[in-house]
Amino acid sequence: YDFYAWDEGQLEKIESHDPSLSLYDIPTEKLIQCGLHNLLKINDVVQIAPSGHLFKHPSGTKGKLFIQAREMARNEPELCFVANAIYLYKGNVLKNAEIVFIDTMGIYPYVREALKVASKHARIESFHSYGELKKISPPADLLYLCVISASTTGCMARRLVRKQNFDSNSIITLIDVTTKDRYGKIMMPLDTLGENYA
Repeated sequence: YDFYAWDEGQLEKIESHDPSLSLYDIPTEKLIQCGLHNLLKINDVVQIAPSGHLFKHPSGTKGKLFIQAREMARNEPELCFVANAIYLYKGNVLKNAEIVFIDTMGIYPYVREALKVASKHARIESFHSYGELKKISPPADLLYLCVISASTTGCMARRLVRKQNFDSNSIITLIDVTTKDRYGKIMMPLDTLGENYA
C-alpha cells in the first residue's frame, strides 16, 4: 500500500508498504481522475433524463444529460479534494489571480477552498450563468481565472474566448462531456470514463 497526501496543492507520497521495494508510482493525474470519477458516481452529479424527456440547459440547449457540479462534494474531505484538483490543474493561474469569475454560486465553496490552497485572497465574482455573461469582460489590469461549473456543449467557454476576449489559459470547466473542440482546461471530461454520456 502507498499513502498519499495533499501538500501545498501537490499530491505527495508519504509512506510505502515496504521501503526495501521500489515504490509503485501512480501518475498523479490518473489518481485525481479516479477520485473525481468516484465523486461523480457517489454524489449523483450526472443526471440522465428518462426516455422521451430532455433537460433544458441555461444556455437554451436541450439534451438528455444534466450535470450538477455543485453536488460533487457533500462533506469537507470531498470539498478539499475538489479544491486541490482545481489547484492542481490551474494553480499557476490561481496563485497570481486577483479576481476569479464563477458561473454560479454553487461552486463558490470549491473556489474559495482552492484559493486557500494557493494561499491567495482573490475576489470571487459570480456572473450567474448566461444571465450576466454578456456583461463581463477580462480585467485589463488584473490577472484572473474563470471557473465554469459544468458544460455539455462548451458554449460558455467558447463565448468567453471568441466574443469577450478571455484568455483560454485562464478558463477551467469543472465537468464537461469531452475535451474535444473545447476552450480552456476541462478538469473532469466525461468521455474518459468509459460510459456513454454523449
